[in-house]
Amino acid sequence: MSMNQFCILWADNVPESLELYSDFFRQAGYHVLTATNAAEARLALRQRRIHLAVLDMRLEREEDDKDMSGYQIARSEAPDVPKIILTAWPSLRDAVQSLKGALPPAVEYLTKTETSLEALQTAVQQALTQYMLINWQLIITWQTAPAFLPMAQWLCPDTAVAAPMGAGSDLSERAAELEDLFRKLFYDYAQITIGSPLTITPEHFVLPVYAFTAQGVESRHIVSCGQATAVKTENSHYEKLVPQRFGIKNIGKLHTAETARFAAIAYAFLGDDLAASQTLRQFSHNRPAVEVTAVIHALYTQNLAAWYETAVPQSEHDLCAFAQKWLQLPPLTEIAGHIHHVVETLAAQTGRLSVTPTTLVFHLNGDTHTLPHPAPGWETGTHVWQGEAYWGVTHGRVHTDAILVDRKQQVWLLDFGGVDWGPLVMDFVALETAVTHDLFQARDLHQIHALQERLWSAHQLDDPLVTDDLPPEVAHIVSLVNQVRQEASRLAGCDWRAYREMAYLCCLARLLALPPQPYHPSHVLVAWLHLLWATAVLNPQALVVDDTPGRTPGLRLDEVNKSVWVEGQQIELTTQEYDIMAYLYAHAGQLCERHDIVEKGLHEPYDYHDPEQSRLNSAMSRLRRKIEPDARRPRYLLTVHGRGYRLYPDGFPN
Repeated sequence: MSMNQFCILWADNVPESLELYSDFFRQAGYHVLTATNAAEARLALRQRRIHLAVLDMRLEREEDDKDMSGYQIARSEAPDVPKIILTAWPSLRDAVQSLKGALPPAVEYLTKTETSLEALQTAVQQALTQYMLINWQLIITWQTAPAFLPMAQWLCPDTAVAAPMGAGSDLSERAAELEDLFRKLFYDYAQITIGSPLTITPEHFVLPVYAFTAQGVESRHIVSCGQATAVKTENSHYEKLVPQRFGIKNIGKLHTAETARFAAIAYAFLGDDLAASQTLRQFSHNRPAVEVTAVIHALYTQNLAAWYETAVPQSEHDLCAFAQKWLQLPPLTEIAGHIHHVVETLAAQTGRLSVTPTTLVFHLNGDTHTLPHPAPGWETGTHVWQGEAYWGVTHGRVHTDAILVDRKQQVWLLDFGGVDWGPLVMDFVALETAVTHDLFQARDLHQIHALQERLWSAHQLDDPLVTDDLPPEVAHIVSLVNQVRQEASRLAGCDWRAYREMAYLCCLARLLALPPQPYHPSHVLVAWLHLLWATAVLNPQALVVDDTPGRTPGLRLDEVNKSVWVEGQQIELTTQEYDIMAYLYAHAGQLCERHDIVEKGLHEPYDYHDPEQSRLNSAMSRLRRKIEPDARRPRYLLTVHGRGYRLYPDGFPN
C-alpha cells in the first residue's frame, strides 16, 4: 500500500508530542497536517482532504479531566473519516464512550504512555486498511481532458471563488477528494476511463466509465457523482422506491462510495454499446420523427410503465404546492417580481416585445400577437389549481439528457436523483417541456407562434395534433409532443387541466432561471422569448371556456322542482347531491369549505378526525360527473385543494 498518498490529521495541544508524532509519520511516508487545539482540528476536518484523524482527548485543557474535546470532535465531524483517540490521561469511561455504538466516534482508543511509535503506526495502518479503501494503483484516464478540477469548481462554486486554483488550494483539495472518490468506487479495478458527462446539474454529474480488471476484462458503468447529500438522497430513493421486482431496463446499481463532501453510485450498464449510445438530445438531431417517437414510446412502455402500476388517484393534492418544491420555484409571493424582471429584460434587449400591466405584445416582423401578462395572477393570487392526477413512484427527471439510446435504439433512464412519490403527469410534462424548448432551435417568432398555437389548440390530452400544414421544424416537434401526450393519456391518469397546469409551471420555472447578467446573446434571448410565450399561453387565467355552438350556457337550480339544469339539459340528482348543490348554488363563486358543506348543506355532523372525508369525496365526484359536460375539464364545480369547492353557475371565469 502506498502510504504517501494518505493524509493524516494529528491534533495535540502539547507541542512536544505533536512534533514527535508528526515527524515520525512524515518519515514513514504519510502526509501529515497538524492542529494544536479543537478549533483548528474542526476547521481541518471541514475544509481539508483527510483520510484519518488522530485526536488527543484533551485538546483544550490538559489538566482538566472533564475536557473531552477530542471525543466531541470525533463524534460530530466528518463521519466518514476514521478517528483514533490518543490520550495521556486514559480512563475506562472515555474508552467506552469513544468505542461504543454501531458507528462509534473512534475506531481505536490508545494511551500515549503505553503505545510505542511502532504500535501506533500499526494501528494507523490497520485503520486505513479497514476503513479507507482507496486504490492508489488505479490508473485513471479521460476520453477528454482531465476533469476533476473543473468538476470540483462546478460542484463547489463558493470554494472556487474564494480560493486560488494552484496546488494546495481549497479547490485543488476538492479535486483530489473527487479523485479519491473514484479510487474508492473502483477499488477492485486496475484502470478506468472516464467519458464526457451525459448529464450535469448543479449538484452532480452522470458519467460513462469503462473499468478494466488486472486481466483486461472490461465492464461499463454509469456513474452518478457529486455533492454527498444529493447523491446519498438519490441512493436512498433508488433503494426504497424503484420497483426492483421489475428491474430497470439495461441498468442496475452496483456499488457506492463516499468521502467527506462527495458521494458516487456506480450503475452497471448492460446495453449494447455504451460508447455509441447517445442521450435523447443527441439522438434526435437530424433523425426522422418516426425514430424519435419510437424511442419515446419505448421509454414509457418498457421503462416506466411498471413504476406506475401502484399509482392511486389523489385529487385533493395541490399540484402547485408539489411543483413549487419539485421545480424549486421561488416563494409564491415573489414569483410576480421575478416574472416582471425577466419581461423587462427581454423587452429592453430584444426590441420584439411590448408590455402593458396586463398584456404582452410580441412583434413578429410586421405582425403582432397579444397574450395575457403572466405576472398579475401571482400578484392577486387568483390562480385556481383544479387539475386531478394519479400519484405514484415517478422518475422526476425525464428530460432529453436523462434518456440514453443505444445503436439498437434500446432505451433506458439515467439520473435517479429525482425519484420520488408524486403526480405521474410530471414525468410526461417534463419531457414535453424539454422537447419543446431544448430540441426546437427556431429563432423565428412566426414558427414559435405556429408551434404554441398548435400545441395548445387541443381540448383533451389525447386529441391528435395535426402536422400537415406546419413548417418541417415545427411539425417535427409537434409529432414528438403528440407521442408524449398519447403516452400520458394512456399511463398518467391525469385530466387535461392538470396537464396544462403542470406544463405552465414547468415553463415558468425555466423562464425564471434567466441568468441575472447584463446582456445575453441573441439566440439566448429568442429561447427565453419562446419560454415567455409558452408561459403566457398556458397561464391558467387565459384558459378558454368551451363555447360549442348550440349549447345553452350555464347551470341553473330549480328550487320548486328540486332539480338542476345544465346547458339546457335536466340532470337527475339524488337527495344528497341536490342538497350539496343547493348549498353551493346559494354561495355561488364563494369558497365553500368542506365542513360547511357537511354541516350546513347536508345538516350532518362533520368528522374532524377523518380528514379525508371519503363520503364527501365520493359524493362530489359523482356530482361532478353528472353536471360537467366533461368531468376531465370541469367548468362549473372547481376544487380548492385542501379547503373545499367553488361553484360557478355561468362557468369558470377564465
